[in-house]
Amino acid sequence: MIQFLLLVPALLVQNPPAPTVTDKIAWFSGTLENAVAEGKAKNRIVLAFYRADQDTGSTTMSQTTFSDERVATALANLVCVRVDARSLTPLASRVPLRHLPVFVWLNPDGSPRDRIDGVYDSEGFLAETARIVNDVGTINDLRRKLVDRKEDVDAHFEFYLKLRAAGDVDGANEEKAIILRLDPEGTSRARMRFRYEEITDAIERHWAEKHTLPMDKVDELRSFVELQDDPEILWDGWMRLANTHQFLERQAAGNPEEAKKHRATRRDCLARAWRGVPQQPEFLRDWCLQVSELYWSQRAELSEADKSFFLAMTMRMIQKFEQDPEAFAYRARALKLNGKLEDASAAARKAAELAPGDAKYKNLAQEIRGA
Repeated sequence: MIQFLLLVPALLVQNPPAPTVTDKIAWFSGTLENAVAEGKAKNRIVLAFYRADQDTGSTTMSQTTFSDERVATALANLVCVRVDARSLTPLASRVPLRHLPVFVWLNPDGSPRDRIDGVYDSEGFLAETARIVNDVGTINDLRRKLVDRKEDVDAHFEFYLKLRAAGDVDGANEEKAIILRLDPEGTSRARMRFRYEEITDAIERHWAEKHTLPMDKVDELRSFVELQDDPEILWDGWMRLANTHQFLERQAAGNPEEAKKHRATRRDCLARAWRGVPQQPEFLRDWCLQVSELYWSQRAELSEADKSFFLAMTMRMIQKFEQDPEAFAYRARALKLNGKLEDASAAARKAAELAPGDAKYKNLAQEIRGA
């Protein structure tokens, strides 16, 4: 489906074997609708954990953070429910999903309270849970603050984003109308985001109706994103374009030269998305590793700009994940492609040192020299 290609970074889809779940949370047995009814009956906050069995981040949360007794204790007075992101009920489907896991808190009356995305360690999740339970920086909190900031476009935009992320479409539309009134000239960050959404919505509607890509709108999207500096637009826009060119490459399977051009454009879009890539460690690592694998698999086609980006990205990887043998392995490959053979061999040896029992790193230095 093109909605997947345009909305969800295809590089982040993984299908590892589902691990054994060891979490200690007292999960509610039933749908999100049932959990909301339970929250209303007992005057409790509801926590919805959007997940999938084959999603790495979801299973990581279950095996680590949700296996921590401190987290289980912090959530004991909430109604906690797991939501299968591949089989959503009407209420659950209101929440827009880009990547998993996603956590949505609901007030005891069932209205949205807050949302966070990505993998969190115990300390991070405990901090976010405390903040949200204490109603700090939540939808409720922002609504209260707007009483004294009625003419503040940025405040309304922050509120709009919270409502939209939590699936409150009607509330988000009300805030959008207020922003349009407050900024008729269209100069605010909020208006830039609205314009971006108009373009992407048009692409998705066209696909839904005709199952073809409106290339004039795709070109308009690229022209728009090229002029932006908002990290979220940069990330989302360039990833949409990257995944669109992946789709176009597949469509051009019978035309090798056309397919090659789409691969090159896709790599360029991925490099541009780098400026806005989310910084949650698990997400960042997965994205970098999968982009690295793509670049390495297409190494015969890489331009000098591609090689330079590969080198810069892997430098960031080993700085961020200094004990990760896979990061050093791709660093070795990037150095090799940039003609830095001595440094490449050193990075390969480092990968082997970090994983002495792993056969795939044992002869990496030799493979790098002969690659």
